[in-house]
Amino acid sequence: MSSFFFFLLILISYILHSSSNNYLKKVDFFCRTCNKSFDSLTNYLLGGFGRKFLYFFFTKICSIELREDICYAAILRYGPIFFDNLTKNIFDKRTICPFLGLCRNENKYIKIENYAKKILKEKPKSKNQKINMKSKIIKALQVTDIHLDLNYKEGTIIDCDTPLCCHDYPNNTKFKNNKKNKNKKYNLSGKYGAYGKCDTNIELIKVFSQKIKELKPDFIMFTGDNIAHFVWGDEQDDVYNITKIIINEIQKEIGFDIPIYPCIGNHEIVPVDEFISSNKDFLNNMTEIFKRYLSNEAINSFRENGYYSLLYNNTNLRIISLNCLYCDSMNFYLFSNHSDPKKMFNWLENTLSLSEKNNEIVYIMDHIPLINAQHTEQCAKRLHILIDRYQNIIRGYFSGHTHREQVSMIYEYYNRSKPIQINYIASELSSYGYLNPSFRIYEIDSDTKFIKDFIQYRFDLENSNLNNKPIWYISYRGTELFKTSSLDDYDKINQLEIDYNFLVKKYTDSKYYQNLKEKPDELLKRAKCFFKNDIQSEFNKCIGVKISIENEYVYPIFNKIMGEWREDE
Repeated sequence: MSSFFFFLLILISYILHSSSNNYLKKVDFFCRTCNKSFDSLTNYLLGGFGRKFLYFFFTKICSIELREDICYAAILRYGPIFFDNLTKNIFDKRTICPFLGLCRNENKYIKIENYAKKILKEKPKSKNQKINMKSKIIKALQVTDIHLDLNYKEGTIIDCDTPLCCHDYPNNTKFKNNKKNKNKKYNLSGKYGAYGKCDTNIELIKVFSQKIKELKPDFIMFTGDNIAHFVWGDEQDDVYNITKIIINEIQKEIGFDIPIYPCIGNHEIVPVDEFISSNKDFLNNMTEIFKRYLSNEAINSFRENGYYSLLYNNTNLRIISLNCLYCDSMNFYLFSNHSDPKKMFNWLENTLSLSEKNNEIVYIMDHIPLINAQHTEQCAKRLHILIDRYQNIIRGYFSGHTHREQVSMIYEYYNRSKPIQINYIASELSSYGYLNPSFRIYEIDSDTKFIKDFIQYRFDLENSNLNNKPIWYISYRGTELFKTSSLDDYDKINQLEIDYNFLVKKYTDSKYYQNLKEKPDELLKRAKCFFKNDIQSEFNKCIGVKISIENEYVYPIFNKIMGEWREDE
């Protein structure tokens, strides 16, 4: 009945709106009626029977690719968050009733272009400092996307029928004994891991910790995603326990003198991506694990917001760690309030302004890269604007998330030909992306804090398993890859012509190399587009081919749902 009345109200509003708009605005009755009727309609559509139908529908769609029991478990986790917060946005009476002409539009929006004009109106010239090749080197290690899986078991199936394999699942046996698969030869997991749908095991964490001890970095950047890809069954306590285990293994080897600076990844929260700022237990427990490495101010900020800043070792190097969950397109809580939650960008702007006044140099850690489609459009553009404005003090932007060894140039917001920074995107320590586990060491000029070079370390997973001993090696140096003497020369790096040899150098010793033989032209075009674009929409246009359902449809749709930031949120 309420639905019928609501649609009748729409018809009446159309007639009145077209004939006497001024009169309608004076009549508060229609606005009150719309608000009340719309509440009834959304409760009917997204509650009870309506919600059950939607769960059933999405489970069937998901089951085309995955097992139905896994799909159903995931839908039960994400469904309530998705629909409840969608109701507060698309099915929001503050938006719909003004759209129908039944209420005044009281929403005030913060336009990106207005923000850009305000921030960029006074932009100081970049300092002409250059790297002192004779100065001391600070070594910073970046590790990301560790994805430790405590249920990993050597000798189990790599190609199972679940999103995460190398487990002793009962269903793996059923899968293996299935008539269709009876004569199939299976690849089995090894001592240190396996290429494919398998995450990091504890043996790799141990040998990685030993490698850290050997390399003796001055500090470690932990850029997020510590837990395995068991997204349909993880519990929040698993995140804390696994993060503690990783840190404890590292501390056993290196002690407590080398600082470990954390950055929250989208897998740090359960369900994955779904973070609401009122979840104090999550932030408090993560802070407890790392607080020995943080200043008092950073501890309070990390515990309250999930982001923080601090000065490294009493130097002028300020490390800023952002909370990617406030800018995650898959965080459905943002549907109902995505306008700078916990005022992270207001804090970032103030922190950068103060750093500039104090002659500090800034490194920014952020799990999801600027160019990645999962980085919400509103956040990405604002971050881009701030990087442009403070290009004179920002000398490093470090990310993970993509599970790939990548470098993306960042350009001025209004001048797309002027490179101002590099987004250093490190590959995974996990082998889930069909690559050898890896990490990076950055060599930093202790005077200017410019990055001289980085060294890409890889773990030879195949031969380590065969020889029953860990084999690490240097895959390449950044200066070698980009044909320059130091990585502060953005103009020269920007002129690099990426060719097939560039790809071979990055992938020739990994399983991904097979793709180079099968699709060399496509992969070369992707590499060129990624290197020369810092905005996802421009990257998509550059490629000119289909990327993925998520990048082309899901993330753009979610960004449309979220809309512009509102002033009152």
